[in-house]
This record gives sequence, structure tokens and C-alpha cells, in this order.
Amino acid sequence: MKATRNFYHINIDDKENWEITTKSGFKLFFDPEFDTVNNIIQYGKVINPPMSIDKRANMTIPESGDTVYFHHHVFSNKIEFEEEYFRWATHDQLFFIIRDNDIIMLNDFVLVEPIETQAKTPSGILLESRAKKVEQRGILKAMPEHVLGADHNFLAIDDEIVFTKNSDYIMKIGDKEYYLMDIKDIIGPVIMPDGEEHVVPIFDWTIIEPLDEGDEYQEKNGILIQKRIKKEEKHRGLVHRTLDTTLGIKDGDKVIYDRRPFYSFLENNTKYYAVNTERDIFILL
Repeated sequence: MKATRNFYHINIDDKENWEITTKSGFKLFFDPEFDTVNNIIQYGKVINPPMSIDKRANMTIPESGDTVYFHHHVFSNKIEFEEEYFRWATHDQLFFIIRDNDIIMLNDFVLVEPIETQAKTPSGILLESRAKKVEQRGILKAMPEHVLGADHNFLAIDDEIVFTKNSDYIMKIGDKEYYLMDIKDIIGPVIMPDGEEHVVPIFDWTIIEPLDEGDEYQEKNGILIQKRIKKEEKHRGLVHRTLDTTLGIKDGDKVIYDRRPFYSFLENNTKYYAVNTERDIFILL
């Protein structure tokens, strides 16, 4: 049996994942199809890699015997052949492999160790219902080899980074949880050249200082009330920091931009927004 172009055949060990031995020695097997949301498995062994695949420079190809982690949709890609079951996956559905106890990232995926903070009231009381607050920052723990050797040398393993909203796709390796995301979801590393935190934007990201902050509020009977912002309404801002010069935008330029909720932060008591340079900046003033 061979896998055709771009398809991988993957075996999920039913006995390892779904067979339970009781203290009295009875063996119980539960069917994961009963509750796939909670019982889904996102890793298995590669049985057959594809006979051929479009390969780019420095791209890692999973081999037979590798433990591979994949998208949750692969769990439903079930095939029966000669009374045996296996899953199939395309290369872009694969996240990373474990080979000789090393994590090797695939495609453009990275693993980030979460940084969690405890929610408190102003008086310092921990809020149990919100005890863990997910921050849009973490520690970069693994990235693909083709990125490590490319022109993205502004990133390094163990860098503290910030990333876009909703990039916290949880992957569990053993007992440890990570966020898995596309490398383009990383806004940039956090550096402290002068003892203060600074976010250095990479890829297509630009850091904007808003010039109309507060304009979205109006006073009514002595109370500030947030205005309804029209979808087509844009904002004025000052380019605080950018590495993307392809559009002719540089630090200090005034721009009209779309303020999307990707990431906002305080730096030296000033609020800044991270925006996508090509998609969110419309006018250079």
C-alpha cells in the first residue's frame, strides 16, 4: 500500500488512547466517536508518506515511523483497508513531528509557551472564575527549520513575543500545553534595550500611535459615553515603529488606518496599536 501525491497515511493507536485497564484487571474500551470533541486525538504514527510532494528549500518531510501532530479535522479522515483503519492527511494539515525526541515544526507553524496572569480586583483579591487570563504574549519554543535559516533572523527560540488575537490554538504534548499558530501571527519580539519593554514589529506589522484617541467618546450629562463607530470610519495615527518599507512607509509618518483588535499595548504610558501594514493602512498623509 502506498500513499499518493501529497497524502500521508497515519495510524492512531486505539489501544494506547482508548483502552483502560481497571484496578481489578478488566479492560475497557470506549468509542471516541461517541464524543469526538473531548476524545479527539491529534497525533499518530506516519505509516506511508506520499510518493512525491512539492518540496521547497529546507522543508522537512515526515517519514514512516515519525510521530506527527495534525489538525483536528484529520481525526475524521478515516479509511478502512483490509480490516485495518487509518487516517489520511495532506501536508498542509500537519503541524509538527517528533523524531528522536526532537520537535520539528512543519509548514509555517510555531509553538509558543503561554504566559498566564491571575485576574485580581483593584484591592488585590484573586478572581477564581477568571483566575487565568490568557495574554497575547508567550515564549517562542519551536519554529520551522526553513525559517531559522531564512531572513527572519529577528526571531530566536526562547524570545518573548506578542501575537494576534485568537491565535491561542491549544496543542498538548505530554502534560504540557502550547499555543500553535502561523508564524505570520507573531507581531514581534519584546525587547528591553533601556529597561523598558518595546515591541519590535516583524513581517507585515506596523506599530501605530493613535492621534485621535478619545475622539470615540462624547460627553453627556458630565459622563463620557463611547460613540458608535461606523464600520467605514477610519483613524489617524503616527507610525511609531515598522520594518516593512515595501509601501514606502517609515517611522514618523502620519497615516489613515483601520483599527482592528489585533493587539494594543502600553509603552512608556502611551497606547499603541499593531496593524497590518498592507491591509490596514490606507492613506499616507
